Amino acid sequence: MESEATDVRAGGQRVSPDPYPNPHPETGANAANPGTRAFGHFRRLIDELKDAVSFYIAAKSDGLKFTAKKIGIYAGLGIVGLFVAIAFLATACVLLLVGAADGISRACGTGPWLGDLIVAVVILGGVGLTAMIVLKKIFNSSKKQTVERYEQLKRSQRAKFGQSIADRAASAASHTKG
Repeated sequence: MESEATDVRAGGQRVSPDPYPNPHPETGANAANPGTRAFGHFRRLIDELKDAVSFYIAAKSDGLKFTAKKIGIYAGLGIVGLFVAIAFLATACVLLLVGAADGISRACGTGPWLGDLIVAVVILGGVGLTAMIVLKKIFNSSKKQTVERYEQLKRSQRAKFGQSIADRAASAASHTKG
């Protein structure tokens, strides 16, 4: 009985099985050519490499799709959470202002219109005043930064050339007048 580790070839010799069997066996004169066997083995390795690369690309592609899907889900949840937070704050502000207006109306002993009017004027005045202050600070800060940047440029020009563009312009203006 023959062992699975050996193969019987013509002439009755026992030989080890081919560790790299040719997936495309040749017939005829090329069957015994070792170059043909090696080339067949090489083609098989290339086919395996192609499959491995395809598998790798598919896995990476699926991973990127999964990551994009997770990002989309979390972004959607974040947007929903933002809407809930805004609605919560808006409701709290409305309840606070309605309560304040009702309290003022009861304290004054009038109908609800006086408390509503006082709260509306205070809130709108406060928002307008806050907006004016914030805008003034933003514009003053921007102007201050711009002036400082140009003063730095003038100092740099004086250090390099002995005068700045503004100095040269003032000098040219005094020469044309006189």
